[in-house]
Amino acid sequence: MKSLAKKCGDNVSIHPNVFIFSPEKMCIGDNVSIHPMCYLEAAGEIEIGDNVSLAHATSIISTTHNYIDLKTIIKDQKISYNKVIIEENVWIGTKATILNGVIVGNGSIIGAHSLVNRNIEPGLIVGGIPVKVLKKREQE
Repeated sequence: MKSLAKKCGDNVSIHPNVFIFSPEKMCIGDNVSIHPMCYLEAAGEIEIGDNVSLAHATSIISTTHNYIDLKTIIKDQKISYNKVIIEENVWIGTKATILNGVIVGNGSIIGAHSLVNRNIEPGLIVGGIPVKVLKKREQE
């Protein structure tokens, strides 16, 4: 991955059956694990910070179809490219989907099967479709 990505840190584990599109537009930090069946579409750029774990079947999508013109078929309309940023110390649960333009803040946890369609503040635990705040991580 170091020779393909825009940046790839040390101790990066990419498991079998991970699909990565446009790796040249990805930045991956240190100590990152990307588990089987993840789908990373980086045409709009994806930045993954240090100490991040993507559980299996996570999707990160950095593009979206435009659909505003009712006279033009959706698939024929332009595509928008918007960077996705996963900050440091983030755990993304299995089958979560992170949509284009989203920032997931430091120390956050994304619950399994969640749809992240908005920015997530640091230290939050979120889940659902679309995500809602379940609780804030606190020092014990």
